[in-house]
Amino acid sequence: MRATDAVDRHLARLVDAGASRSLHRQRRWALRHALTAAALAAVHGPPPLPDDVAATAPDALDAAERRVDVAELLSPAFLDWYLPWAADGGLTDPARPTAGRSPAAARARVAALRALAADVGLPPPDHTHGTPQLRTVIERRPVEDLLRAFEGHRPRPTATRARLLAMLAVMAADPVGPTALAAMDVRDLAVDTRTLRAPSDGRPLTLSPAAAAALGTWLGVRDELVASLEGGAVRAMWVSAHGLRDADGTARPPGLPLRTRGIERAYARGVRALRRHLAAHPERVPHSLLPEHTPPGTVPPLDLPPSLELLRRSLLAAGHGPEHAPAAPTATPSAQSR
Repeated sequence: MRATDAVDRHLARLVDAGASRSLHRQRRWALRHALTAAALAAVHGPPPLPDDVAATAPDALDAAERRVDVAELLSPAFLDWYLPWAADGGLTDPARPTAGRSPAAARARVAALRALAADVGLPPPDHTHGTPQLRTVIERRPVEDLLRAFEGHRPRPTATRARLLAMLAVMAADPVGPTALAAMDVRDLAVDTRTLRAPSDGRPLTLSPAAAAALGTWLGVRDELVASLEGGAVRAMWVSAHGLRDADGTARPPGLPLRTRGIERAYARGVRALRRHLAAHPERVPHSLLPEHTPPGTVPPLDLPPSLELLRRSLLAAGHGPEHAPAAPTATPSAQSR
């Protein structure tokens, strides 16, 4: 049976069974992605490269999808490369680099394929929906190389870029999740910015000169952002770089503390902004952050994880963290007067 027919029939049966619109939308998203991946693999070989995805004409893709058999879509040979490839962003929209990379998205893919298998009477995929094995992205101290590339840079980086570089400085010393970052206080940093209270366990850490410079630059930018706020001092380390509007149109000024979701979005936006900047200034890209294979004559992309969670896991896999960083000689960093 053609996979396109099997998918259409499965989605129609969901509607007839009274499934919620959200479940129908999720199944359609997951199965359409699987179909697209199988078609791309048929044209270019598995797994498709980013250039393959971008260069395939819609007509050619539609024709290839119509040739995919449903048994192929559920075969171990396909799932072995497809599930990790999709979880790593193989079909992610560049405008939304974190979309489809979460554990929930991985579970949705497997659940949709299992439901499709049951619908057509084929064995269910023998796969778990756990987080795929992560290639170690952060190697050879590239975060430190990137921070050094911007140390003393003039003019001063934009607020978004300054915040990202400061986040990278903290994460290289203590890879933590967004909740721990959101709980940071400016008083966690010594006045000279050389010593940091680790957000994971409060242990004092000595920062590299480039990391200290990145945090010092961000504190200067941050002070300007919070200066116009009313209602008392803002102690949060991470604040919004730009004014925003709520769904009801309420204007929110820059300088407001970032919560967990705000931290995640700030990192993703910062990476996109940094990529644009380095694409315009490729001479500033540290060699350790260049992809292994870069076509001649092209501006290489910045090989930083697109999400904070992938950054955290990458840094941990490369041996970063408080247990690997030198402890500061003092017990507790000096409190900031900010």
